[in-house]
Formats: sequence, structure tokens, C-alpha cells
Amino acid sequence: MNMGKHHLNCISAANSADGIVLGTAVSLDAKIVNNISADNGGNAVRILGGQVFSSAFNNILYRNGGRGVYYWYFGDYNCSYANGVQDYLPDLGPHAIAVDPLVDATKNCRFTSQSSPCVNAGHPASFYNDPDGSRCDMGARGGPEARNWWRDPFTGPVVVNVTIDPPQVRPGSNIVIRATARAE
Repeated sequence: MNMGKHHLNCISAANSADGIVLGTAVSLDAKIVNNISADNGGNAVRILGGQVFSSAFNNILYRNGGRGVYYWYFGDYNCSYANGVQDYLPDLGPHAIAVDPLVDATKNCRFTSQSSPCVNAGHPASFYNDPDGSRCDMGARGGPEARNWWRDPFTGPVVVNVTIDPPQVRPGSNIVIRATARAE
């Protein structure tokens, strides 16, 4: 996956080569925050041209064929685990961790347990907090831009009633969908 200016809350998984590639044209102030790069054939992240990205936080680099990060320093508060070649952790920042993040690629890289070491382990600055105001989780489900914040697929909002009005329409017509949900 080649990226533009910023790479936020993305999942790059099951690619035959590298998961995320940062080319020489990428601005050094690009933000690489709250991503998961897992189960790729190559490196989780490959940085071309020897650039140093200091705005790379809260990423999970997991079970890739190569390194978590191929080439140079990569920000801080990242988790790199079970890659084909283990990273030199200081290159991932002084607060980097090398433990199983407890994510399941078959469930859209969700945490399999609330006791994941990546829950509430991201950058401590309030700017990166999760939508509920708690300290940022590492990975694509954390941070202020989290698209689907619920960590556990068995908790969170559950749809209990759906209505479609009108129940039948001609092709190309509009419908209104209403849903009621309850939090578990």
C-alpha cells in the first residue's frame, strides 16, 4: 500500500509483499498513526530512501514475513511482534513493545482480549486519546480518528430493530433505513 501525506487508522494485511511502503516523495512530516500491518509476505513497513519518520505512533506490526520496519527510526509507541526478522526496538522508539498484541486477522484485526498489551498503551498525549477520552490504543481501532472504536466484537452496540421504508422500491429509488441499537 503506497500512501499519501498521512496514514491513519488503516489495516494492511495479507499482501504478498510489503504492507505499507513509504517512498522518497512522502513528506517527512507525514503522520503514520494507529495502523495495523499484519500477515504480509514482506515487511510490515518499508521506508525507501533512508528517511526518518518521527510522527509514527501507535502502530501494530505483526506476523509479517520480513521486519516490522525495514530501514531507520520509526517514531514511538509501536508494537512489533512475531515478524520474520525481529526489529531492533530502539528504532521503533523508547516506548516500543515486542509482545503479542492479541489481534485476530480473521476478525478484521480486532483485539481478542481486553487485556491486550496494546490497549491504553499508545502515545500518552491527550491529542491521541480514543473517542471515549481514554489513553490511545495502539492499532487501527485506537486514536481520535478511530472508525470503529469497539475493541471486542461481542460488546458494543447491537442492532435490535431495523425498518426499511418503503419496503419495496423500483431500481434506483431511495429508501430510508432506521435502526435501533443497545449497548452491551
